[in-house]
Amino acid sequence: MSQASFPLRDLPTELLDKVVQMAVSPARETLSTSSDSISKIARPFYTTPLSLAQVSSQLRSLAIRHLLHTVVLSTPRDLKFFLAALNQQESHKKSCNRLHVDYGCHIKRFWCSYDSGQTPDQPADEYPEYDLLYQAIANASSVGLGSEGFPLLYNRLGWLDVHVDVDEGNHSPPPSFSCSRVTFAGFSWRWRPLIHSYHGLRFLEQITHLTLWFEELDGAREVNGLPSWIQSLPLNYMPNLTHLAIPLLTDGKGPMGGRPSKMLVYTGELATDFLLWGMSPDPINYGVVVDLAHLTLLAVDGQSCTNWGEIFAIGEDNSIWCRANVNKRKP
Repeated sequence: MSQASFPLRDLPTELLDKVVQMAVSPARETLSTSSDSISKIARPFYTTPLSLAQVSSQLRSLAIRHLLHTVVLSTPRDLKFFLAALNQQESHKKSCNRLHVDYGCHIKRFWCSYDSGQTPDQPADEYPEYDLLYQAIANASSVGLGSEGFPLLYNRLGWLDVHVDVDEGNHSPPPSFSCSRVTFAGFSWRWRPLIHSYHGLRFLEQITHLTLWFEELDGAREVNGLPSWIQSLPLNYMPNLTHLAIPLLTDGKGPMGGRPSKMLVYTGELATDFLLWGMSPDPINYGVVVDLAHLTLLAVDGQSCTNWGEIFAIGEDNSIWCRANVNKRKP
């Protein structure tokens, strides 16, 4: 007996949207290492979402909305192809092609691990694709950057300082980053370029949730169990910060080495309190300790490094706040 088919188009709009959302989720292959409890997650592949987007304009519209919700650029190749896609969409826009998609309307979360493009002293017309990139991520509520992706932020804010006139009587255009949730990862971070930049200060002022996935180099110093660099956090420039997550130091042993596996989460009304708590004799007493779940490794040029982009993609930067609230309520 043949099974009757059911047209997707007959489903209620809300249910169809949910079906498409589940269908476009990228497939991932989980691989476990020899004797360690670490998983290596392969790069996601999008065969099903791409096929679904070719069925009809309605399904394409729904699929693209979910595909672009979270954009993760973990390699220079990812960035290259994403810039090419933006250029293609700009061409579609100019030719009034029905395939045109406004990426900026859909991107809510954005991650970049690498950048080597536009610098503050270069005119925008020399890097038109970067202008398209900043337009596309301008409305993202959550932005994450790896160590080598920091120039994407530094350079843009510096470019605005150089090319946008700001005086006391006029408001400058909004910064290219309007995110309130920010995640920084890697081995190093320089705050000075932000503190000494008009648009950098504006960027810091809008942050409400700050997550720092910083890995420790050999010989890292600590202050009462926390990394010594906590003293240099410019929290006094973040008046709207209510949530801060910082890594607890490890002994450098085990499968993850110096990579953070636990986070200390602070919540409160005044960001300056976080600094006082962090430098107190018992900093952990003021916060909640949560495990950094889904910690994964990525092989790059034969070296094993933390796959922060993948961890961001699965929402670890958001779920950490939920887990902290749950742990806080426990007796």
